[in-house]
Amino acid sequence: MTSLRAFTTEDIPAHIETYRALYRTLSPSSLPITENSLTRAAENPNTVLAAYFSDNALVGIATLTIGDVANKSLGFIEGVVVADHVRGSGIGEALITFVLKEAQKRGVVSCQLTCNTSPERDTAHRLYRRMGFTVATRTTLYRKKL
Repeated sequence: MTSLRAFTTEDIPAHIETYRALYRTLSPSSLPITENSLTRAAENPNTVLAAYFSDNALVGIATLTIGDVANKSLGFIEGVVVADHVRGSGIGEALITFVLKEAQKRGVVSCQLTCNTSPERDTAHRLYRRMGFTVATRTTLYRKKL
């Protein structure tokens, strides 16, 4: 049995280790996901943590964050990860469709999706293009750790 829904604070005790493992495959050098950080994200009204379960096992995740600027609401999709053993089965597309629908319900006018450019992510890039995403700009992303 499969289900696709928002990941909630009630899911954390049973699934935090799998969540961490999935996220590490995407970003091995990122800050660790703590119970506190995952709880904050799950409780944030401007964040949707999408989760795909197969036989009660967490096998896919995606995050939508909504930000308001002066004249519009924008969506930012990050952390789209599917477990190796189920890749290619449509879970990534289902997760993105889920967060896009959530964005529309909340009045978001456009969504930005970030994905690194390493060759290992070529399949993800093809999926995003097939779903109607386009490379928006050729700008440089600056980041400052705080």
